[in-house]
Amino acid sequence: MALELYLKALLVQENPEIVEKGKTLEWGIGGSGHNLGKLAVKAGLDVSGREELLDVLTRAVEWRGRYPINKKNEALYPPKTWMELSGSPVAEAKVNIDAIYEELREMFKKRGKEPASSGETG
Repeated sequence: MALELYLKALLVQENPEIVEKGKTLEWGIGGSGHNLGKLAVKAGLDVSGREELLDVLTRAVEWRGRYPINKKNEALYPPKTWMELSGSPVAEAKVNIDAIYEELREMFKKRGKEPASSGETG
């Protein structure tokens, strides 16, 4: 969920009109607004080679982190899970996620604002 917030923060920073009276109007990616791949592309992040990972993370954001079972039948049996990412065991996935966060931090810096520290120590 933190990745989704980072991406959405970049989009709001780029276009503050997305938010009106404390509510977002539209993310411009269709659907529920939680698709991390589409959010990443819209924010300007290079997603090459990360599509599968972002797809798995999107499913986690949409329901795995909130409910014991998906409320939509068509998504009950997703094609990939963490352990099934092609050639990407969990350790490698973490390396990719860390790289995404670092790229996002750099994007914030280039735009003149850094995100608040998450408490991580390199």
